[in-house]
Amino acid sequence: MKNFFLRFTGHVNERIRPEGFPKEVYVDYVLQDCPDEQLKSLIQVYLDQFVKQNGMVVNRKQAEMEDQSKLVFNQKMYVPMYMIAFITVGASIIADLLPQEVTDGKVQLGDGKEMPLQ
Repeated sequence: MKNFFLRFTGHVNERIRPEGFPKEVYVDYVLQDCPDEQLKSLIQVYLDQFVKQNGMVVNRKQAEMEDQSKLVFNQKMYVPMYMIAFITVGASIIADLLPQEVTDGKVQLGDGKEMPLQ
């Protein structure tokens, strides 16, 4: 199974975009150990979420990654669906987690396999 990075891009309608508002807004997801067959259905689930909430909840600072270890309520904003002209989706395969060193001179890879430390 693979790990995927999904980016949903909401393209803001230029006719009603407020001054200083970004042209695109992003919602990112990381899927771990996701089978290829399940990827399409998960993308549809996330798109349905945007429809149900009638918009996208995005980071205020689009270029920064969100620190999941902190509970902060002022980092998000709601962009209503009437401001979004269309949504595109990009999916990229990402590598496993970085290897962890094991005490006997071997490293453990993300899938649990061990290899000698070189």
